[in-house]
Amino acid sequence: MKFYNQYFLLFLFLIPVVCGFFVLTHRWRRDALQRFGSPNSLALLTQGVSKPRQVLKFITGTLALALLILALARPQYGVKAIALQRTGIDIIIAIDTSESMNAEDIKPSRFQKARFEIGKFVDAFQGHRIGLVSFAGESFVECPLTLDYGAVKLFMDSMGVGIIPVPGTDISGAIRKSVEALTISSAKSKIVLLVTDGEDNEGNAVREAKTAGKKGIRIYTVGIGNTRGVPIPIRNEDGQIIGYKKDKNGKTVLSKLDISTLEQISLFTDGKFLNPAQGGGLGLNLIAEDIKGMEKTDIMSEKLTQYEDRYQVLLLLAILLLVLEWLIPERSPRSAVPVSRFS
Repeated sequence: MKFYNQYFLLFLFLIPVVCGFFVLTHRWRRDALQRFGSPNSLALLTQGVSKPRQVLKFITGTLALALLILALARPQYGVKAIALQRTGIDIIIAIDTSESMNAEDIKPSRFQKARFEIGKFVDAFQGHRIGLVSFAGESFVECPLTLDYGAVKLFMDSMGVGIIPVPGTDISGAIRKSVEALTISSAKSKIVLLVTDGEDNEGNAVREAKTAGKKGIRIYTVGIGNTRGVPIPIRNEDGQIIGYKKDKNGKTVLSKLDISTLEQISLFTDGKFLNPAQGGGLGLNLIAEDIKGMEKTDIMSEKLTQYEDRYQVLLLLAILLLVLEWLIPERSPRSAVPVSRFS
């Protein structure tokens, strides 16, 4: 269970305050009555006043207040299924999260720019199933193919440089993992959007691309960075640059875009190589025309699960308790005081 408006739960601190106020008020009234007159007179004045009824009214009202606060916080639990169906293609977005993506030849950094532009891509290409793969020295499926674009963007926002503890850039592994994520797809058109600086440490990327091409999977490569080579910044926990990555000989490591590898990957899969170094974006809009000409398939996404509101029961109980509190009298039916006793 979760609460949609969690900040309303802070008002639950009012409950002990109300309890304390009730106790203090009760004592103040008792002391005031004791100063008012003799015990016999007080007994006559308070005849019929039921302390248990007073306590019951207070407990009922306090419980109603607590239930109202919980209802305002909108408790949610349980799930409801929503089946989504579209006509489109399947797209796996493979994002490089290696250390070289921290380079700042594209502002604010290669990775930050890539994530921002991919977010725009997801918004523009709704109607198609999209999945996410992150890679560095290893590759992982962060989000399987889905029509839930909110989930895609949520997973994407959680990704960052260093999310994969294995260093390096294994593009061949990223292609292989992306192809695996597409093998479960029955879509007639499948593409991989590979976003990287192209520095393949394993050297088998082109071979994996050929395998993907034979399976009818197109790979669109997006090159992040420039060919001149730039240092890779090292940041502290506050995000401040404290130095630059060096090799085992103490020389500063320069990261540069490997256009040749990325061009070959796209060539052997009938895709395209996009080089954003010349413009402000990643050139992802150029894929739109290709997708329009691809054969579409009726695709059913996995069912979305959403929490359902359950505040209605709490609200009903609170109203019933308030009505009950109003109906409970403080005095018993025999509370009338005979006038003759005061004459």
